[in-house]
Amino acid sequence: MYGTLKGKMENRVRRIINGELVGPHTLEVYPTGACNLHCLYCDIPSRPKAKELSPIKFYRLVKDACENGVKEVRILGDGEPFARRSLTLSLMELAKKYGARGTVITNGTILREEDLRRIVEMEWDDLAISLDSHDEITQDEICGREGAFVRIVNTINTLNKIKKETGKDKPRLVLNTVISRLNFRHLLKLVEFSAKNKIAAIFFDSLVVYRDWMRRLALDETEKERFLEIAKETKEILKKHNIETNISSFMSKDSVSRSQEDKKEVENDCFSAHHTMIITPTGGVKPCCNFPGEVDSVRKKRLMAVWHGQAFKELRDSKKFPCNSFCSSPFQERNKEIKAKLNKNPGGVPNK
Repeated sequence: MYGTLKGKMENRVRRIINGELVGPHTLEVYPTGACNLHCLYCDIPSRPKAKELSPIKFYRLVKDACENGVKEVRILGDGEPFARRSLTLSLMELAKKYGARGTVITNGTILREEDLRRIVEMEWDDLAISLDSHDEITQDEICGREGAFVRIVNTINTLNKIKKETGKDKPRLVLNTVISRLNFRHLLKLVEFSAKNKIAAIFFDSLVVYRDWMRRLALDETEKERFLEIAKETKEILKKHNIETNISSFMSKDSVSRSQEDKKEVENDCFSAHHTMIITPTGGVKPCCNFPGEVDSVRKKRLMAVWHGQAFKELRDSKKFPCNSFCSSPFQERNKEIKAKLNKNPGGVPNK
């Protein structure tokens, strides 16, 4: 995903560093904290409910971002975006009206055919579905809901049918897969499933252990060794089927799982605050999904006032973040790529 926009992202970072008053490259919107599933590696359904931003407020924020040069709009967690169906679809249409690249991440269980037709009609770019296994029993166990797998497959089949009927290539179907003890042996079968169902990309993520009950999902040392063997084979099969992936980012034991217990401030070059703004359901703002807490809020402020405000400026000037020690491997690699590009050309940050 980063590869399709990285040139523009690097340029935006450079302009921010050079003091230009430009907006973020990427806007991530979390429309709601509500979710119809109870996934084993997620605690969102158990979190206290809070007042979420109104549809009008979200609409104005996305419009403001697009008018200030946002190139990519991503709609995803905290919860299931289509739990606020009307809002999410309207934000998607707004983003495409301004020509932004669009990604929505969904659990794929509550999308209706009419929703999918609307998504195809607007020529949305990527519909990413959280799917951790090709196996119905395993997927339903991970989701915490019987019948989840069948609903996901129905969504995939329906979207493929609509695209064939209309002769349209968009949106791409993408899978988001969290590596855990329950599914790491299924990766080759998941690729077979993907090839048969016209999946364009599979993006993996490591398990983040931030609650005691999640520990049982983490791979032990022996399982990590086996995973690395499977991952190498999976990479080759994905290449054979021309399915885009980030599995190369998970070719070490340390990359397979992360724990917020490891949280400590370590010095690192992170450029998230230079290119991305995330808006939570309640209006909190932060630069990255791994970042704990909020940097600022758009509840009573304009989006660009926050982006150019003191809190974001201080974050950009700092190299110590409370999430550096458990940052995901793909994000770390992206930061290294950006730094290398900036250092290679005049106007970038100096080598240190």
